[in-house]
Amino acid sequence: AILSIKQYIEEHCCEELPIEKLAGKFYLSEGYFIQCFRRATGITPKRYQMLCRLTTARSLLLSTSLPISVVALRTGFHDANSFIRFFRREMRLTPGQYRRQQYDPEPDASGLALLKSASEGNRQ
Repeated sequence: AILSIKQYIEEHCCEELPIEKLAGKFYLSEGYFIQCFRRATGITPKRYQMLCRLTTARSLLLSTSLPISVVALRTGFHDANSFIRFFRREMRLTPGQYRRQQYDPEPDASGLALLKSASEGNRQ
């Protein structure tokens, strides 16, 4: 049953999903619904929905050039500010920083090592 609930939340994460509606859809009381979901997943249904929204937003940020305010609205946030606050709290970056970092990643240590070994190979 939890798998069906998770799938439903994933498919409808960008919509308003009041707990009473979700619980009713699966013929459970609100309290029991939250308790069962939390016991099975470790988080509340609302938190799961927010994390699904975050996943969708991350995908939109990388696959489109939509303004952040449009991404916020398309992923179910009421406004860009609440979206940016949630995104920053979860990702430790703003949506704009996330988008820029993915398109222009800093070379990591392995990348530097690869460049160094390539340049050493050219000297031989």
